[in-house]
Amino acid sequence: MQPELRPIQGDTYSGTQDIAVRQNKVLRNTYMLLAVTLIPTAIGALLGANLNLSFMRTSPMVSFIAILAIYFVLGMFLDGIGMLMLTLPVVYPAVLKLGYDPIWFGVIIVKLVEICLVTPPVGLNCYVVNGVRPDIPLSDIFQGVWPFVVADLIVIAFLYAFPDVVTFLPNTMFGKG
Repeated sequence: MQPELRPIQGDTYSGTQDIAVRQNKVLRNTYMLLAVTLIPTAIGALLGANLNLSFMRTSPMVSFIAILAIYFVLGMFLDGIGMLMLTLPVVYPAVLKLGYDPIWFGVIIVKLVEICLVTPPVGLNCYVVNGVRPDIPLSDIFQGVWPFVVADLIVIAFLYAFPDVVTFLPNTMFGKG
């Protein structure tokens, strides 16, 4: 017994034509998803292969602070996944060229995404809290997150000063250092 195909809203096709139209829509969405994920990766690989950081003439710490600032500003307007998909193909090769550990950088980026999920105007977690507790004004929630943002920035500074805190367990597991 064949399952009944219900029409997609706005479609008036039936039978084989309906299946072809649905397959076309699925393929189009799949190709769009591949384009969104593969194009930035290809650009990042191209830039990473030819990346020359000698023009920057700054210390790795200044470059790291610039990367933090860029993520902090982007996080105010983008969600975490969108921000990572846009920036990591370009930033990751630069971080490797600067000599930072990839696992350590991953932990730092996760902390930055957590910070960005509470900073206004897009602080999604603040809207979730407001949805759970509508009696608390959204402005109070946004004001209340700043001590946590400062605390997370202190944690990032601590992780920058002592990267072995992050890399100790992976290095022990894989026999490095």
